[in-house]
Amino acid sequence: MAEKKDSQKQEYMMQLSMLDKQAKELQQQIGQVNQQIKQYDDLKGSLDDVGKVKEGEEMLAPIGRGIFFKSEIKDKKLLVNVGENIILKKTPEGAKKIVDKQVKELEKIKKELEGNVQELNKQVESLIVAAQKS
Repeated sequence: MAEKKDSQKQEYMMQLSMLDKQAKELQQQIGQVNQQIKQYDDLKGSLDDVGKVKEGEEMLAPIGRGIFFKSEIKDKKLLVNVGENIILKKTPEGAKKIVDKQVKELEKIKKELEGNVQELNKQVESLIVAAQKS
């Protein structure tokens, strides 16, 4: 009888360990999605800045990792990759609409991931209750 309880206890512990691992992976994915959303928010701020600059004026254009170069605005149309390497000319406002659409998709993914975490938490609670009863 004690052997059966020990075996059952080990089974519960293995299941809890698996659920914990899955929850940590989901939390990591949520963190990555949050980071992408922040990057898009930063991009929207940059698009606002571009929208304020008049043609013929200079601005600092980022090329990555805190490195900028001075550039003169000759045309306020931006070249935007809209997927599958298709590049279209867009106004800063048009580009923001594309970014907003991408953020909405990320928010949807984030909500789904959070729902999965909640489901895992329910499974953990059920396992704990079952373990306490046995």
